[in-house]
Amino acid sequence: MASDWEEVKRLAADFQLSQTVATLQRLSERNCIEIVKKLVNLNLLDVIYTADGKEYITPDHLMREIQDELIVSNGRITFVDLANNLNVDYSHIDVKAKEVARSSSGYISFVNEELISRDYKEQLAVEINEKLQKKGVLDVSELAKNYSLPTDFIHQIIVSHLGSTIDGVQDVNNQSTFFTRNYIDQYKAKITGVLSAITRPLVVSQIVSRYRFPERIFNSVLDDLLKTGRINGQLTTGLNRTFIPSIYSSTQKEWIESFYKHNGCLEYDALARIGISEPKALKKRQGFEDLIFLSTCCVGTSIILQLEGAVDDCLADKSWMNLTDVLPSILNDDDLKILIDEYKARNESEANKFTLLNNTLIVSNEFASSCLEPLSDLMREKAEKDLKDGVLFKIFVAANQAFKDKAAAGDSKSAAAVRKDERKRRSGATKTFSTQGREVKTKAVKKKYRANQKGAGDESGSEDESSNDPGLSIDLTSLINVLKTKIDPSGEHDAETVETISDFLIEPLRAAYLEIARQLFNESMNKETSSIKKTVTDVQNTINNLHGNILIYEKGLKTLDDELRISLSKYLLKSLCSELVDNILFLVDQERQRSGQPMGTSNEGRQKIINKLDSKLRENFNKLVATLNDSTLDNFFTELDNTLEACDIMIKKVDKKREAIMISELRQNLIVTLNETDSLDYPLILHLCVLLIFGSAKQIMVHASGKFVPQLLTALKSSLPLETHQLFRECEDLIVRRLKAQKDDTSEEEKEQIENRLKDLLPKVKEIALNYKPSK
Repeated sequence: MASDWEEVKRLAADFQLSQTVATLQRLSERNCIEIVKKLVNLNLLDVIYTADGKEYITPDHLMREIQDELIVSNGRITFVDLANNLNVDYSHIDVKAKEVARSSSGYISFVNEELISRDYKEQLAVEINEKLQKKGVLDVSELAKNYSLPTDFIHQIIVSHLGSTIDGVQDVNNQSTFFTRNYIDQYKAKITGVLSAITRPLVVSQIVSRYRFPERIFNSVLDDLLKTGRINGQLTTGLNRTFIPSIYSSTQKEWIESFYKHNGCLEYDALARIGISEPKALKKRQGFEDLIFLSTCCVGTSIILQLEGAVDDCLADKSWMNLTDVLPSILNDDDLKILIDEYKARNESEANKFTLLNNTLIVSNEFASSCLEPLSDLMREKAEKDLKDGVLFKIFVAANQAFKDKAAAGDSKSAAAVRKDERKRRSGATKTFSTQGREVKTKAVKKKYRANQKGAGDESGSEDESSNDPGLSIDLTSLINVLKTKIDPSGEHDAETVETISDFLIEPLRAAYLEIARQLFNESMNKETSSIKKTVTDVQNTINNLHGNILIYEKGLKTLDDELRISLSKYLLKSLCSELVDNILFLVDQERQRSGQPMGTSNEGRQKIINKLDSKLRENFNKLVATLNDSTLDNFFTELDNTLEACDIMIKKVDKKREAIMISELRQNLIVTLNETDSLDYPLILHLCVLLIFGSAKQIMVHASGKFVPQLLTALKSSLPLETHQLFRECEDLIVRRLKAQKDDTSEEEKEQIENRLKDLLPKVKEIALNYKPSK
């Protein structure tokens, strides 16, 4: 040690001596720079220039200074700060700082252009623990934002210090969230209490929102509670995760099994109310494998067996039955149809022994036959009466004419085939009834009051159709009434059901009646052909009456506004004017007089008759028939006078006295028809009442069908007391609503209200119409 110190003293003396020598022996700054530069070029010296270029520093010394700066900065410093503090270019700092991190054996970390020491990470772990203990929950992303460090780096620090520096628990479902144990225990107790109290399915998001649970903690705790069995239930997957408690599932299962056991069916709406939106999933459950799925419910084999027993009893008793009486009321018509198809598939031998009506009524074929057989004598009595009254004449002469028309047209079918076609066509005819000698289809009478229906109330169309189809003009009311007593002898069944079955039996009844009637008619025709011919005098009287009525009705049209006058003029031309033309044609057509052919005919048949006339008459009739399509009666009267003159037919003049008599007769006919009309035929009653009160109020008659009732009431508004007019309007509105209710799915309660109101109002309307006198 003494020798070393002596060496130092000698070096110091030499240094002092060198300072005292002359300037020529000293190195300048420039020489020093060149020497260092030469040494660097010869790779004998490795130095780093400072940013200002005035100083040199060795790499090793730079690394030591970087470490010193890291210590001074409390274990965290950026590369930019190192470059500024050490006055060294950033590129040198980037290289040496990374080298310092690599050579530190993990003590120093390189993170996002920063150096972070282990001491800093320890201090950071302490701060994170303090925050966690204070808040109870921390998220790595939030910490990363606060400390401006990567989330992975923060996450690594937390995980590495969990259980030591940091006292917390990591979220199982979300690795970036950490809780304190106290924080989790508090929420676990709350969540356990809430889930224990739930007795019906609830969406998880609703539970979290209502009780303000942290969603991540709730999901973690819920999974743990379900796994350990602390909470009994199940959690559905999907977008709307739902917690279903076990008590709800068990109660639901018990209800389904009990209801199915006692009723044999399960209603879809009821299943939906207890949380089962997919009923077909029930087939997977034990005891429900044989379910049949219908539109409103699903049924089991017990319902099928119940149906089979009921149908078999019905066939054995040769009777009929209403399926709604033996099957659950929840089943609609479509469901009943499906069950009947199922029955037919299982019992093919019985499938053709009955008929299903309206998907609710089963009528055995033997019952249908048993109802018609006792009516044979009544049918013969009616046929004899109809023959005496001339009804059969109208029926079968029209049929014979249709047969002749087909034969004349060169139809290749045989006569037997034509008659067969006629019978088929008649079998599809609509039930009719007779009112004051006029045949009226029940369907048409109801429809003619429908608002805005094309062709509604066109009586002429019905009459043309009746004249061409013999089946349409038969009044089977008396036979139908007897038939109804056969269907329901005790009268214990509802009228609608009996009406449905009777409608089904009407066509076989009609066919049987026509067979008997045709036999009597043929026998009568062979004996008394001359007795059924219509006399020329009768036709002349008819022509005079029609002509007088048309003049009276035409006078009544002048009191109406233009639009209604035009509509009623067209109707008058199509109905009474057409009938007048047909009667005139009858007088000039001797062939029809000899054959006894009736007045009414189709447009085509009328033209055939006109074409047989001589040229002058043919021209007059063609012009007259053309006026039937006009909108006014002016041209009709002109051509009518020309035609009557050409035919040499005289018409009685209608003076005031005769006009008064005819108006009185028209009114009396309306009153008689009104009194004989069925009390439940509301549209026809209102129609007749409106015509009567119009005649009383306006002192003139008008000819109109049922579809003109609303317009006539409008025309009468100024002539009637306000209360009377409102009463008629209310009746009209109720009738329209009643017709719509029969067609639409209207509740029975509403239908009954309408029916009761009509029953109250129509007698008043009828009384007013019969006794109304205009105020002076």
